[in-house]
Amino acid sequence: GTAPPLPDSEWSRVLANRPVSLDAINTGAFSAEIDDKVTQKVGDFTISTGSAARSSKPISNGLEWYHVFDIAVEAMVYAYPHRRAELRTYREYIRTLFGALHTSHHSAIINLDKVIRKYVCESADLELSSIGSFYALQMAFLTPFRNWCRLQTLTTVANEGTRPWNLRSGRDLQAVELEPVRPAPV
Repeated sequence: GTAPPLPDSEWSRVLANRPVSLDAINTGAFSAEIDDKVTQKVGDFTISTGSAARSSKPISNGLEWYHVFDIAVEAMVYAYPHRRAELRTYREYIRTLFGALHTSHHSAIINLDKVIRKYVCESADLELSSIGSFYALQMAFLTPFRNWCRLQTLTTVANEGTRPWNLRSGRDLQAVELEPVRPAPV
């Protein structure tokens, strides 16, 4: 079959087995702009003309996430057919989160998805279907205690001069960007 439509930048990420940017796919899927960037290598030089600049269309709700994730899955399964069940399991996991939380909290689920996909990509022993490995991240992003979790992590880091660790696997979670925490009003 033919390869699914995906921006070139995201095909590069798929083929490198890196997490794709769902925002970039969303932008490409709904853009009328034409990518007229042309790159040619001449000897030791690379010449680029045109522009690949597009207005950004970040994912803002569960419906957009489903649509764009399905486009990404189509590309990932095209490149790696053995990942179909893993991606189906992960989609179902995220679907249950969207179903469990009010739409006003969908942006937190979208951010959690980005962190999970990055975390899995940087791990040699996890897949997106390793749902049990995401509970700490889920708590940090989605529970009413999320500010306390982040505050505790940041306080521990500041007081002990250490970096946050995943207690289950011992892997360094520094790559997970924690947003600044402001104490809740009393």
